[in-house]
Amino acid sequence: MTDVLNDGVLDANFSSSVIALDLRAGVSGRLAFTLENEHQYAVYQPLGINGWMLFCVLQDSSVVTQADQLARSGNLILMVVMLASILVLVAVYVINARGRLQWESEQEQLRLSDARFRIALENGRVCIWDYDFATHSIIQAEHALALHGSDRVILNVPQSLVAGGIVHPDSASDFLAMYDRLQQGESQVEGVFRIRRSDGGYWYQHIRYKTICDKRGRPYRAIGMAEDVTERYEAAKQYQKKLSQLSDLAQRDQLTGLLNRSAAEKEINARLGIASPECLSALYIIDLDGFKKVNDSLGHQRGDQTLTEIAQAIRCVFRATDVVGRLGGDEFVVFLSAPGAPELIESRAGELCDTLQFVYAGKKDPIHVTASVGIAACVGGGHTFAELYREADKALYCAKEDGRNRYAMSDGVQHSTVRNEPELAEQNAGTIQLKALLEYMDGGVFLCEMREHPRMLYVSPSFYNYMRREQLSPNETGKQLLSMVWHEDRGKLMDALCAGASDGGVTDVVYRAVCGGEQLCWRHLRVVRIPYEHSSYPMMLGVVTDISELIASREEFRGISEHLHLAFEQSGILFWEADPAGLGIRFWTRRRPLDDSCAAAREELLREVLKTKRRR
Repeated sequence: MTDVLNDGVLDANFSSSVIALDLRAGVSGRLAFTLENEHQYAVYQPLGINGWMLFCVLQDSSVVTQADQLARSGNLILMVVMLASILVLVAVYVINARGRLQWESEQEQLRLSDARFRIALENGRVCIWDYDFATHSIIQAEHALALHGSDRVILNVPQSLVAGGIVHPDSASDFLAMYDRLQQGESQVEGVFRIRRSDGGYWYQHIRYKTICDKRGRPYRAIGMAEDVTERYEAAKQYQKKLSQLSDLAQRDQLTGLLNRSAAEKEINARLGIASPECLSALYIIDLDGFKKVNDSLGHQRGDQTLTEIAQAIRCVFRATDVVGRLGGDEFVVFLSAPGAPELIESRAGELCDTLQFVYAGKKDPIHVTASVGIAACVGGGHTFAELYREADKALYCAKEDGRNRYAMSDGVQHSTVRNEPELAEQNAGTIQLKALLEYMDGGVFLCEMREHPRMLYVSPSFYNYMRREQLSPNETGKQLLSMVWHEDRGKLMDALCAGASDGGVTDVVYRAVCGGEQLCWRHLRVVRIPYEHSSYPMMLGVVTDISELIASREEFRGISEHLHLAFEQSGILFWEADPAGLGIRFWTRRRPLDDSCAAAREELLREVLKTKRRR
């Protein structure tokens, strides 16, 4: 190789001395030279065996050819890379464009959804807020703030909402219970409550809470939503009320208002089913004597009126808690329970026979209507209406066979309350029945049980007549009668009832009432506590009279008196009244001082009166 290098010419960038040193040192390298007019390249590499070096010599032409091939391959690769980059850029652009369009579309949909949601909130009765479990506080949005009218941040929830009157007292307990369930970890709670509006009124809201938990599953916030359901709630209440009324009508006898046969039987069986072992119960079967003559002589219309009067009379004999029904025709049924008072059963039967004594003027002779009563008694439960009815019907047959106008018990004991007809006719001829008195008297009578909320047991028909109101069902009587009282006087009326219930004396109170429309009228109430052994609550008997004309006359008299005084003041005439018996004299009072002449005349008159009195 040295000989070759000596024959050839090295390129200017290479040195033979450097190459020689590399060869001696066993270091790899390269060189370029020209030999026999041909440019060549060489690369040397030590083999690591006895100092041998491996030389690789390439002709310039082959190197150029390989370089061209390599360049062409590199250009091709570069073109491919550039084309791939362009495709990647185009793909990225297309993807970005599509993503941007999708993002813009989603943003537009989100904006439209937000707008729809906001419009729905503003035009509806739905509001949303956040509840923080840690601080027990509510953070309200603008719409919720506008609807409720309270602070944006409400602390100490739910106690502050109840104490502040935001939640109506009727809904307070259920409202607090809902928050207790929320705090105990329920994921969703809801309920309907009466909530105060920003204008001070109340509406019914359906409130729902949905709990949001952290990564550890612990609740830290709840989303609350409230919807106005006032119209639906009130409509549902009216619907239930109508259903209740229809159900009540279906169970009532249309003529007398008592329970019909099926309703009475059902109620009696229910009470017998829950009767305690020591409970004493009795079933009365009441059959009218002589009623057919009323229909035959006076007509069925008068007969229907008689049945209504008899039904009211039976009601007055028994308690409000007793079951009273009409089995059909002129036959009635009563069921009562008398724990520890067996004498009550027989005393009620005697009172019933004494009460059902009616005399009507017939075409020729008076028509006497009385009652025969059969009674079946039992102790404890395990009995049925059918069993007691059979026994009572047997006792009724005995009472009929024994002469009617009497009662008989299923144990075979018969008790007579019969009276001779002349005595009965004479007694009833000049007597006004209590029912007629209560119906046509100028005023009203009521019987009230003083519970936490007063409960009316009886209200006379005349009460509704002079108040110009429709008669109410027993369940609505107390609340509706109180609503007839002018709102400024309701507290005074309740105080009078409570005072009479506590001290037991007679209590009088004058109040104003609303009589038809918005017209005010004056009423006088006299109420007294009466003994009533069948209730642990004080029982108040009240009599209400209309004193509107008296108040009007008093005001008129006061006006006339005022005008007279004004006239006297303008006239200068001195008026007085003299009492001959007591030798007293009373001057009409004057608002301005008397002049000298009148004062002198007055003094002279007094001296004359005193002289006369001393002479006597």
